[in-house]
Amino acid sequence: TVGDPKQLLNIESNAVFAGKVLIRDGLDVAGPIKVGGDLSLPGITVSDKSAFDEVQLNSLSIAGDTSIQGTLTVQKGLTVNGQASFSSSISAASIITDALSLTGDLQFARHI
Repeated sequence: TVGDPKQLLNIESNAVFAGKVLIRDGLDVAGPIKVGGDLSLPGITVSDKSAFDEVQLNSLSIAGDTSIQGTLTVQKGLTVNGQASFSSSISAASIITDALSLTGDLQFARHI
């Protein structure tokens, strides 16, 4: 026990804690945080822009608009529950559809 509950404890730089550290209220860090092992964040909230080199998720739900600047690769299936718009060509080994509606000319590069 150091000091009393109303006393401010200042810890000098390069201090090392050999065991667990419990902070019951908030923690404000003025500089970068380096983690040498696993990091567990049960309820993570990130505000403002953040950058991650690589993120692996088991499940992802996005409530707002999303923009992907690079290539999107889907390993299993893709389900779209609404309209899809493509501003360039679509390439697929096979397309199966229940209905097809065209607003322009239909052109074939090969014989039917």
